[in-house]
Amino acid sequence: MKIQTSKADLLQKVSKVHIAGSETRTSGIALKAENHLLKMMGTDNSIAVYCWHPSEVLQEGYAIVPAKLFCDLVKELPEGKVVFEAKDDHMIVTAGLAGEFLMRLPLLSDGQWIEMPKHEVDKNRAKIKALSLAYILEPTIF
Repeated sequence: MKIQTSKADLLQKVSKVHIAGSETRTSGIALKAENHLLKMMGTDNSIAVYCWHPSEVLQEGYAIVPAKLFCDLVKELPEGKVVFEAKDDHMIVTAGLAGEFLMRLPLLSDGQWIEMPKHEVDKNRAKIKALSLAYILEPTIF
């Protein structure tokens, strides 16, 4: 996987998906590059938050990075373009107007990309299985 995007776009999206695992140290953010899109999924293995935005995809694929470390890194990146390239057990991050920032980020090997579930939606209603709804609502009961 290899993509190029801007820090501003990345920061906005990462802050959304990081919500899913903000309370756990074991959470991850999955990055998937395909069809001129960077898709992101934040998860803590109970819930998942998805978002995507147009990016320059240089090589398709996916990688999973530690959520807290990745979010902290994105906040501190210099302004300008950002390039992520997954290699073996790490991701190489290059950033800045002249590529002056370089860092290796560890990859999590115990996860996989899970496609966002599709639900039948009508104009003013949605159809979802009762068991799925119960699973979603259970953590919100006090």
